[in-house]
Amino acid sequence: MSRLKIAELIDPKPGPERNQVLAMIAARILSPHPKLSTIRFWRTTTLPEELGVEGADDDALYSALDWLLERQGRIEAALSKRHLGQLEPVFAVNGKSTTVF
Repeated sequence: MSRLKIAELIDPKPGPERNQVLAMIAARILSPHPKLSTIRFWRTTTLPEELGVEGADDDALYSALDWLLERQGRIEAALSKRHLGQLEPVFAVNGKSTTVF
């Protein structure tokens, strides 16, 4: 994840929400579980200590997902730019510019 600069893509500033999101991503990669089962999985690994999320509970995970949702547009735009280059909008749908891939 560090080689792909996932942490910086999610948020340039370190913080508990970013760490929790990174931990959820790592947990899904290592052993896919539903969101609530992730905490049970964490307790069987060193992942919480490695990513600084030892105290994360269900509420913290859901808060981190809400926090991530606020950044979704910026993250998607950064990913598009990284992998597709700068694309110009082609047409508008419901008043919003849309790019056709």
